[in-house]
Amino acid sequence: MPRNHRASWRALPAALATLWIAAAAAGTPGVLHRTSGAEPPSLDPTLGSGTLAAPMLSDMVEGLVARTPAIKPVPGAAEAWTVSPDGLTYTFRLREGLRWSDGRPLVAEDFVYSYRRLLDPATGASTAGLFQFLANAREITRKAAPPETLGVAAPDPRTVVFTLATPAPYFLQLLANTQAAPVPRHVIEKLGRDWTRPGSLVSNGPYVLAERVPQTHVRLTRNPNY
Repeated sequence: MPRNHRASWRALPAALATLWIAAAAAGTPGVLHRTSGAEPPSLDPTLGSGTLAAPMLSDMVEGLVARTPAIKPVPGAAEAWTVSPDGLTYTFRLREGLRWSDGRPLVAEDFVYSYRRLLDPATGASTAGLFQFLANAREITRKAAPPETLGVAAPDPRTVVFTLATPAPYFLQLLANTQAAPVPRHVIEKLGRDWTRPGSLVSNGPYVLAERVPQTHVRLTRNPNY
């Protein structure tokens, strides 16, 4: 995708927010209010995807691939990718200068860690089954192999390579889902499940968690490192 097209697509969340704000009949200028049916169960992308948390997570995280309004896969955290002729190897090139919301560099190993964590039965991700086509994924989810054997690797800081056991033409679409977004190993290993609390949650999308009052509201603010 040409550079100007990528830039335009990446600016879309802010543009859409501006349109929604302008269309609001009342409210605080510069603030977009949205409703939710109930309290989101988790703001961990690996665990909260497919739940009431999904709309919030989609504002806070960005996977290798994003989607246009027409559901077409476009570059997200990855600027480009290639697929082998047999459909079993996907190679992604990360955009230069990616950072977590705390300013720490986001590198290919972060994606490797995130996918291993997603497939690890100890994590308890309900959507792990969607990625059973990855090499060794079935064995990992059955506890017959360690997560480190999953078919994902980082040959260098800006390259992520997936090896599939069987072709999956829908793989790019899955990568645009929130459970496929990276999570910060340096925070999770320090705080455990408490990493999703305000002031602790580190993400890589256009917005970050500023406040969460259970059964009341969740407040997001713009991520200065996006």
